[in-house]
Amino acid sequence: MPRKCTVCGHPKRREIDRLLIQGGTIRGIAKQFRLNSNAVHRHKQGHLPVKLKEGAKMEEDKQSGNLWGELTGLRARAYAIRHYEATMPELFEAE
Repeated sequence: MPRKCTVCGHPKRREIDRLLIQGGTIRGIAKQFRLNSNAVHRHKQGHLPVKLKEGAKMEEDKQSGNLWGELTGLRARAYAIRHYEATMPELFEAE
């Protein structure tokens, strides 16, 4: 019978995941939450939700000056503004 992940069952799992995503050290996190560093490593490799990892990668790209990522975000905002302008023109009328 496989072992249960002690990190997944930890009451502060969300905080642990956040620290892992933000680049906290496995050893430091393990010490802070009184966990085995091997368990934290296994959790990071196999249980950290994929979407969180992707979100962290996007944020990392944005912070590192990834111009393409920033332009893509601005483009999406521009489309949203155009959509609202077309569907709710009263929001854009000058007073």
